[in-house]
Order: sequence, then structure tokens, then C-alpha cells
Amino acid sequence: MSRTPVPRSPLSAQWLADHRWLYVVPALLPLSKAYALAEALSSRLLRRRSGAPRRHRQRVARMQARVREREPRGGGGLLCTARPQWRSMSPSRNESYKDGAFLVPAQLDDVLRVDTERGTVTVGPAVTMGRLTAALPRGWTLPVVPELEDLTVGGLFMGYGIETSSHRYGPVNRIGRWYKPWFHEHARARCRLRRNVEYVPLRDFHFRHSRSIYWAAEMLVPSGNHPLFRNALGWLMPPKAAFLKRTETPGIRRMYLRNTATQEALVPLGTLPEAIEKCREAFHVDRMWLCPVTLRRTEPYGAEGSFLDIYDKVSYN
Repeated sequence: MSRTPVPRSPLSAQWLADHRWLYVVPALLPLSKAYALAEALSSRLLRRRSGAPRRHRQRVARMQARVREREPRGGGGLLCTARPQWRSMSPSRNESYKDGAFLVPAQLDDVLRVDTERGTVTVGPAVTMGRLTAALPRGWTLPVVPELEDLTVGGLFMGYGIETSSHRYGPVNRIGRWYKPWFHEHARARCRLRRNVEYVPLRDFHFRHSRSIYWAAEMLVPSGNHPLFRNALGWLMPPKAAFLKRTETPGIRRMYLRNTATQEALVPLGTLPEAIEKCREAFHVDRMWLCPVTLRRTEPYGAEGSFLDIYDKVSYN
């Protein structure tokens, strides 16, 4: 397989993409941290008021009323939530699939109930993994915890939600202390040691890839893993994906779509060597995220047993 030439982007868009750190570091990082603190405070205050179930019922009723408005208008076209594309964690698109769709407000972002006797937690689909894990009592965690705090429960269910503990519990359906190296570099260094044992706080382990957004942060803040940056500004990482998308120019968005590849594939465990070679041949990648997963369902045919999730993200300059 030969590598397809990538069209060159306009110099202005290329320069802005290569130097996004000029506004990401002084502007978006502080804004992201302020937003996260405000969100955490609001969530704590709302939990203390114990009004989440009532508020959830009211929001569901508004959604139902909005859906009923669709039939008198013909009932055709897509039915989508009104969540804007820039608030999504998925890669940017040139045109949103929601253009022209019938939109329904769906701000179901409350943690409704934590039942320690049954070992269950009831939440709305827009609750993020960061908020969900923070709402659990001390000593409790989830069987499968995705490594990025801003991923939502609903998005993980719709997108399969495969993470590093999925080899035991199946899909969902740091070392993140801010002054330490990004996790993939930290793990590389630890693997060179003869004795390799480290104890870290549970929440830091769960969201160990958040600060570096796996390894995508290298494209946003090239010096982000330098000790001077980590010790001075590492506590501000990562920038909110919503803020990054909101500040993308059309030229930068088109350049990313042309010059970057984000690919994820679920393959049977026995085909791993061949799958890795195919990924290297197709994308010329030097890093992959490998996640073992156990599937316990028989539909579709052959979807039961041990699999491996392969994630690639690469940029072509």
C-alpha cells in the first residue's frame, strides 16, 4: 500500500495550526481551568440542594414536549440533540450532521442517585466521567473508567466505551499529577527500570491520559512536557476541547481534516501482529494505544471473546 500525497494547506492556516500555543497557553488554559472549577462548584451546590431528580424530570418533560412538536411538522429528517458540535469530544467535521435536523434540548447532566447497597449509580447521559467519579463515595469506583474526564456517559454508550479495564469488565455499553511527565512518556521511562512499582491516587490513575489528551497535546503545546512548563503551568492542562473547537478557524479545521488521521479499530486478539503492521503501513504511525477488551455478546456473529482496540492519531505536515 502506498502513501497518498496530502495536499498542502494555505500558509496562514498552517502557521496558525503550528502556533496555536500562542493563544492556547495564555488564554484557553486559564479559561478551561476557570470553567472546570465553576462547573465543579455548581455540581457540588446542586448535589447539596438535593433537587437533581426533580430537575431531571422537568428536563425530560421539556424534551418530550419538543419531540411531540415534530409530528405536526411532517416528522421527517433527523432527530438530534441540540448540543452544539463544538461541545463534542469527537473530531471536528466540515459540516455538522445536525444541519437541518429537528433539534431537541437534552441537558441531562445530573447525578441522580448513588446506591451503595446495590452498587449502582444513576446519571443523566450528559454527565462527564470527571463529575461521575467525583460524586462516588470514598472507596467506590466504576468497573470501567475512561481516561479522559470530559467524556460523557451517553457518548460512551453510543460509542462503545472501550477502555483499559475492558479486558476484565468489557466495554461501557494522570498518572496525572500535573508536575509529572505526560503519561505515555512517564510509562516509557518507568519501563526501563528494573524495579517498577508506583503507588498513585486512584483518580489520578483513572484520568492519566487527560493532561496530554493521550499524545494530541503535543500538537497544541509543543513544550507542554518540558519540566519548566509542567512545574509552572502544568496544573492548567488540559485545555477544554469545547474551547479549542470554538476558536478553530475554518482554515484550521479544513487543514486538520486533510492532514490528520484519527482511526480506531476493534480486532480479534489473534490478529494483533497483522493489524499493527497494517496500521503502520497505512498511517505511518510511531505510537498506538492498545486496549484489551472482552466481549460477552453473540450479536453480531463472532463478537464474543478476546479483542484488542487499536487507536491511532497521526499528523502529516
